[in-house]
Amino acid sequence: MTPLARTAAPAAALAAVALACALAAPAPAYAHVPVLEPSRSSDEVGRPSEPYPGAVGVRAPEVSLAVYGYLAEDELFDVYDFTPSEPVSTHVSILVPAEEDLGRFRPVVTVERATGTGARLVAEAASPPRRETFFEPFTLQTLYRGEEATVTLEAGQRYYLRVSPGSGGRRTGPYVVAFSGPERFGAGDAVRTLVRVPRIVLGLYGQAAFDPVPLLVLGAVLAIGAGILIAIRRRAGSRSR
Repeated sequence: MTPLARTAAPAAALAAVALACALAAPAPAYAHVPVLEPSRSSDEVGRPSEPYPGAVGVRAPEVSLAVYGYLAEDELFDVYDFTPSEPVSTHVSILVPAEEDLGRFRPVVTVERATGTGARLVAEAASPPRRETFFEPFTLQTLYRGEEATVTLEAGQRYYLRVSPGSGGRRTGPYVVAFSGPERFGAGDAVRTLVRVPRIVLGLYGQAAFDPVPLLVLGAVLAIGAGILIAIRRRAGSRSR
């Protein structure tokens, strides 16, 4: 079973319900817009004018953003690119699910500016030797907290977001790149988030190997819940006769 899947498959349904309630609140907390890595590698190395030709395009961190990805065994790094439409001052950090087998996974995230002749480092955040944990209510996950770096981004400038394995004893696993910022959820963001949260809990993104067990467990939980509701309705109907 994949590391993220083991965080509790049945939590996907609970997370979706909790998220719906949170988004309905007038001022939701922890409202990071989630972005999921697609199921393809991005670690192609190019030429100076295009250093990362396989970069995955994502929205710019003009709002509070969380990028969920998975470093596979055969990947040197994951890389994304974005271009802000307005100046941005934000903080970036790298997070890892707090599980025993991920204790040695200490990825590093860098923000690099495209220069036309390569990429220049703007900021870097690593996973420290000792990491505190915190609970993330949207996905019902406990995460290792990484270092946080301040980032100033220019409007119209292309940037790369790169995640590499770091110096830990493990080089593969799930991660979350978190950007601070204003928590603005439009209607489209709310719908996309409701769809993505179950995928996050089940680990259905990035280069992680597909594991059907969490889906089977989730299906069983939903079937049991449906059976209980049917039994309650039947009992209530028999009493009303």
